[in-house]
Amino acid sequence: MRLHVDLSAWMMLLPLVLLPLLLEADSSTRATTECPQKCVCFMMHVRCMFQKLSQMPRVPANTTVLDLRFNSITEVRPGTFRGLDKLHTLLLNDNHIRRLAAGAFEGAPNLRILYLYKNRIEQIAPGAFARLPRLEQLYLHHNHLREIRPGTFNDLPALERLFLHSNKLHRLPADAFVNVGPMTRLRLDSNALVCDCNLVWLVERTRDRPTEMAAICQSPHKMKGRSLTTMLPEDFHCS
Repeated sequence: MRLHVDLSAWMMLLPLVLLPLLLEADSSTRATTECPQKCVCFMMHVRCMFQKLSQMPRVPANTTVLDLRFNSITEVRPGTFRGLDKLHTLLLNDNHIRRLAAGAFEGAPNLRILYLYKNRIEQIAPGAFARLPRLEQLYLHHNHLREIRPGTFNDLPALERLFLHSNKLHRLPADAFVNVGPMTRLRLDSNALVCDCNLVWLVERTRDRPTEMAAICQSPHKMKGRSLTTMLPEDFHCS
């Protein structure tokens, strides 16, 4: 009888023991209902500028605009934005981010505007912008990008504006832009573009679709200084 009583008491206490552990395990990915410390929240806007933040804060699930500019954030962990279905504008410019992992922004399917300029981004994993079907504007200028890998911008059907200027890019592979939107504004200036046959696809695309583009060739020598907007596929002399 005593064993039965002790066992019953233990079963009643078990949820109380496990609950804190479950909450702690889930705390990195859950949205909260409270305004984060050091932030100002008003009308579903959360603003946390100039707070020396090194990590992403947990924000209310109904957040529509999240402003994290001018902090010391170094990474965007996959799952950080899980549950933020209403988020449409994310400002992460002027931080210390170096890499973007695959699935970095999953959980925010209604994101439309993403600011990532003036970080220290050197690498973007394919799939970093996966599951963002409504993304319209993506700002990646003034970073340290040397290459764009295949798959980087795939499946962004609403993308209208892409800024990649003031990086260290040499090439832009066509298979990084599969099922991408109209890209009516594309900035590639202030890079080190190699205008060879691997870039013909971009000239053909701008000919077929109206695009406001800034892109200046740096090599080979005979192409240096020429704007891609004035060139034809025949200018590349590709067989």
